[in-house]
Amino acid sequence: MTKADPNAPTPGFNALYTSTTPGYFDAIGVRLLRGRDFTDTEARNKAAPLVAIVDASLAKQLFPKGDAIGQRIRYTQPPSDGSPAEMEIVGICARHRHDVLNAQNIGRLFVPLAAAYNGNVYLHVRYGTKDPGAIAAAIAPLRAALRSSNPDLPVLQITPYANLVEKNIGLWIVRIGAVLFGVFGAIALVLAVVGVYGVKSYAVARRTREIGIRMAVGAQPGDVFALIMKQGALQTALAVAAGLLLSLGVGQLLAKMLYQVSPADPVALGASATLLATAALLACFLPARRATKVSPMNALRAE
Repeated sequence: MTKADPNAPTPGFNALYTSTTPGYFDAIGVRLLRGRDFTDTEARNKAAPLVAIVDASLAKQLFPKGDAIGQRIRYTQPPSDGSPAEMEIVGICARHRHDVLNAQNIGRLFVPLAAAYNGNVYLHVRYGTKDPGAIAAAIAPLRAALRSSNPDLPVLQITPYANLVEKNIGLWIVRIGAVLFGVFGAIALVLAVVGVYGVKSYAVARRTREIGIRMAVGAQPGDVFALIMKQGALQTALAVAAGLLLSLGVGQLLAKMLYQVSPADPVALGASATLLATAALLACFLPARRATKVSPMNALRAE
């Protein structure tokens, strides 16, 4: 795709090409930010002037310093006959995913159905209810309405979108990946807790004599418990802070694998940091509790 002006800077951009009819954006729940939707004449009449709707990402790429509405662009590889097609931008829609594995930063170009009709049409119908039973019951009347408009019309499949999503291979890949990451994360968490517990137990055992001396000179069990937990909390805070910084860096590499979650999502990062910190402090609790039961006399005899 290029700007109509060949002298414009950085004129070439890639975009996903989709032909639609009026009401498409409302049916899939995507907002038109500026401009207008296609008209019935534009969608049905191939001789109508060529117009286009672009998403906010593509509009910013093409015209970073101006409004894309009313500008003209040239699509160099339309699916019809391969000849360049010049069209006017009449609307800008919000950015959205084309599929589960498609990132939102890929530009989208929408044209009227008549401009790029290829025989395969997908009909999106949006109902005012989310009740699965009501949606399933509406399939038969919808099929009958399509048949009444043209008995020879080949209707291959009519199914609720939720059922279609459940059969999506890309979504299953994402789900399997999420389950595997969850399992690996749980294993890593258990190993981390066991490791923290072992290291803290060893540290408390090495300090048995010190703890006994503290208690012999008047330290209370609560003081010893607070000392061990305070040191564990400080170490945990430093480790969590380092982990958050590393996760922000690694998250940029995994951004394309995440679905509806930002690599810098504060809720996800906060929840994971809280979970790890809680597990680490629980691992410190038992050694700290054991330290309060050290007998001063036995501790002073210890090596």
